[in-house]
Amino acid sequence: MSEAPASTGMGPDEPVGSSRSNQRNRNMFILGGLALVLVAGVILAGVIPTGDRAGTTASDPSPSASATVEETTCADGGACALGDIGPGGGLVFYNAGSAQSWGQYLEMATTTWSGGGSGDDTRWCNDVSNTLSGTFGTAIGTGAQNTALMDAGCTSGAGQSAANYAGGGFTDWFLPSKDELNAMYGYKKSIVDTATYGFASNYYWSSSQKSESRAWYQNVDNGNQDNFTKASRALRVRPVRAF
Repeated sequence: MSEAPASTGMGPDEPVGSSRSNQRNRNMFILGGLALVLVAGVILAGVIPTGDRAGTTASDPSPSASATVEETTCADGGACALGDIGPGGGLVFYNAGSAQSWGQYLEMATTTWSGGGSGDDTRWCNDVSNTLSGTFGTAIGTGAQNTALMDAGCTSGAGQSAANYAGGGFTDWFLPSKDELNAMYGYKKSIVDTATYGFASNYYWSSSQKSESRAWYQNVDNGNQDNFTKASRALRVRPVRAF
């Protein structure tokens, strides 16, 4: 009995396009997740998908909600620039650059703070016979203390008028000191809304006492500062507030 020849995997009569022929010409080898396919003597490579890529579509993560940052305005207690409206509804005319013992900013009341359009014309104090007790200052940051001394030593006048103002619901308004008033004048030319925050063409009292009978004022037309007798003239008043 003759021995049958070893099988070669394809008979001589097997057509080239048969499935067995295709199997011989397209063999796949898998190496570390990399599929190597031999097709007609050419090796093609590809990555075998796994996990979601193998048949399940991964859902895209929902975009995270962007946080909305609301900037705090000057009026609400945020940082202020000159010309901003302060918490008391006044115009910011001075910025010390950093917090001081008295605050950092000064805001001025509107032209109609007293109910009229020109400010409250009044004398500095009804008492012109005595030097008011206490230490009066001229520097920025001393106006509030000056006004408190005026309020204690006078029964009427510019100090009372400013101290009685309650713009924006605040009761800490005061008559500006000599240097505070000068800073207000220095910002005068930058005021855009002059109808609301401008100045009448006249003199304004400061809260700085000069002597027993005299106090400092400022001419807002030319910037000159001088002193008048406390009861000789009724000058304009513009309350300010520190914060």
